[in-house]
Amino acid sequence: MGITEGKPIVQDEDSNLARDRVDYRSLTKKAADLISPPDVCRRVRILMDDPAATVESIAQVIECDPGLTGRILKIANSRREAGSDSIESVGEALEQVGVSDVRGMIFATVAASTFEQIPEDFDDFWHHSVCCGLAAQVLAGRCRLVHGERLFTAGLLHDIGQLPIYDQLPDLARRVLDKAGEPEKYRYRAEQEIIGFTHAQVGAELMRWWQLPDSLWGPVEFHHEPARASRFPVETAIIHIATNIANAIEPSWKTTGDLDISIRAINSDVWSVTGLSKDDLEPVLSEVIMRSFDVMETINPNALNIY
Repeated sequence: MGITEGKPIVQDEDSNLARDRVDYRSLTKKAADLISPPDVCRRVRILMDDPAATVESIAQVIECDPGLTGRILKIANSRREAGSDSIESVGEALEQVGVSDVRGMIFATVAASTFEQIPEDFDDFWHHSVCCGLAAQVLAGRCRLVHGERLFTAGLLHDIGQLPIYDQLPDLARRVLDKAGEPEKYRYRAEQEIIGFTHAQVGAELMRWWQLPDSLWGPVEFHHEPARASRFPVETAIIHIATNIANAIEPSWKTTGDLDISIRAINSDVWSVTGLSKDDLEPVLSEVIMRSFDVMETINPNALNIY
């Protein structure tokens, strides 16, 4: 999904009709009802609200679900520092990943199965999402951001709002794609004009329904317009950069990815906000490509079929 010149966005009469009949909060509520987390996630949420709960008590609940335990361990190990010891317990994984990240990853995996019938480049969607999450984590490390590893989850979920739009508004979603073409920045503008709201708004609202912290959904809400982020400006800038790095990787870095084109799509304000430079991006791109396969297999095994 490299950034190239797209079709010009032209206002049309269907835009106002769409705004009259669709509200992104009601759409999000329907999606939140569809994405029903496993019982273990509900129990984890209860424990997280209990000040007396410990990491060990949360780990014991998660370990009741072998499939979830395996996914968490796999993701935690894929994100550990090179040369560090393997993570072998859920307790260690929670220390490494963080409870909020674990909840976000649970919802991501549930969403992957809930919306798997959507025909629109579903595997490419998860490929892009995983690469964005990894890029955000690596960039946060380069910024020396405290607890920056949580940005993996923000990156993983940054486009999650597209799934309810495709699922509940397929005709309008098709109109968006037909008008905007593939580039994300044009698609974002087309959503505003044709639907009346964007996938970024839906995604942030969905994450609020899931009771994820505002440090995660805040950057998602403004990842296409980082200058608008009054809170978490560094985190939002990182997600903005990360999504453009991911655009250079998918749908296939072997054929169509172009980092130079993606760099030109990055808002220039983010460099001063983060202290990063364009020279940081190529090594980040290489690291993300190497680390992406195991994580993609965990979130959505079918995503590897695009290779």
